[in-house]
Amino acid sequence: MKILFVCTGNTCRSTMAEAMLKRSGKHEVRSGGVAAESGAVASRGAMAAMHKRGLDLSGHRAQLVTEEMVLWADIILTMTERHLEVVLERFPMAEGKIFTIKSFALSDQERQHLENRLHDLYARVDEKRRQFAAENSPNIAELQTRRGELIALLQAVEEQLVLLQGELRALLYRERQEIERIEAFLVSADVADPFGGGEDIYLQSADEIEYLLAKVEEKMGEDGG
Repeated sequence: MKILFVCTGNTCRSTMAEAMLKRSGKHEVRSGGVAAESGAVASRGAMAAMHKRGLDLSGHRAQLVTEEMVLWADIILTMTERHLEVVLERFPMAEGKIFTIKSFALSDQERQHLENRLHDLYARVDEKRRQFAAENSPNIAELQTRRGELIALLQAVEEQLVLLQGELRALLYRERQEIERIEAFLVSADVADPFGGGEDIYLQSADEIEYLLAKVEEKMGEDGG
């Protein structure tokens, strides 16, 4: 299967997708950008994220998506809906074989599973909030009363409140992180552009693309590709 990944500058998302899927050795893979500066190197963040996966992007050079690339590809996977629209505007012959990577990778069942997981996480957060309030409300009420009556002790009371709030944040940390990740994933058909972000942003982008690539390969296996 010949697969073309498309993003904006071909220095971040499509570059990482190309490198990660190439490693499987199962497909011919290329990448390009709808606004790429030909010859540009991969972004520093993309290089760092791939280095952590044992992949080297130092030899990558950006390419503008061309008609030859579109005709070459069996499947074109874009990082955003806008990338898809631009490719179709320029190369109508891509119709029928171009998809956003999320829409191609995720079945309705898998999307429903994520939405169910999100619902469960919210329920868990609500339950933990109730438990935390039941266990700590006397202390909180006492602290709030003392704060109003004893101005001289305000600083100490505030510090105790901050500690309790920190405990609650720590208690809910895993669920809130997963909620944020799934909500960000489900709210858009796009893979967010990490350009200009820190290494952690590139790592998050790489994780998301890697997850979607696994789903892409599963789907191709089911289709006999």
